[in-house]
Amino acid sequence: MIRLGIVRHALVAGRLGLIFWTLGLTAMVVMLVVLWPTYKEFDLEALLAQTPEAFQAFFVGRYAAIGQDELARYAQYLYMEWLAFALPLAVTLYALFACGGAIAREADQGTLDLLLAQPVSRASVALSKYVGFLAGLGLVLGLTAVIQLGLERAVDGVPALPAGRVLGFTVLAWLLGAAFGGLALVTSALWLDGRRALGAAGGLLFLMWLARVAGVISEQAEPVASVSLFYHWEVLELLVEGTVPWALAAGYGATALAGVVVALWVFGRRDLV
Repeated sequence: MIRLGIVRHALVAGRLGLIFWTLGLTAMVVMLVVLWPTYKEFDLEALLAQTPEAFQAFFVGRYAAIGQDELARYAQYLYMEWLAFALPLAVTLYALFACGGAIAREADQGTLDLLLAQPVSRASVALSKYVGFLAGLGLVLGLTAVIQLGLERAVDGVPALPAGRVLGFTVLAWLLGAAFGGLALVTSALWLDGRRALGAAGGLLFLMWLARVAGVISEQAEPVASVSLFYHWEVLELLVEGTVPWALAAGYGATALAGVVVALWVFGRRDLV
């Protein structure tokens, strides 16, 4: 059902995006690792004590509940500066553009009819494009993780996180991207118009982040915030203690699967005229 030719085409067509995202994420990781020997001299606890509780909950998470050895402080630093907001935002933006336009872009360019004129089903087209997206995202995150692991072991004064923990949050980030990518694929199959599909997926992304912020600020908003993919994103415990959040991984995986199934169903019944 998966056509390797379509997967390969998706990767080749998005090669500039792959290069851009890889360079951007690796540059961020390099900066954070290199700056740690200087950053660790600051009194983080005193600095955080001056910030609002909502800020601490959003960017720091379980900071106060974690021990204060150097590895724990480094993990907290990475979470605050990288994993709490920047990485999940980057991953979902990549998914937005890759999957939100996966099918709609072909329709805009007038190549969808030509593609479907080949001995290939609609489901194969959509699924193969999604697999191409997963492969590209995995490549970007994998290279970023390898560079982080290498730098932590090469730069003096930087504690090296265990490889299993770096792999853990990398896989979770990949699953987060897969989950939002599945939802974005639904918008692409539903509208078959690049601007509308990307606009709808972008609106969904904004609402999810808004729900995340609302859930942090107000307990009354937590029932609504709980439907956001970002509300459940918490990897600090994984970094510090090595505890894998299996429920989070399963939830993202189930969301990705549900999104793809719905997208295939919608695209299979969509009038292309």
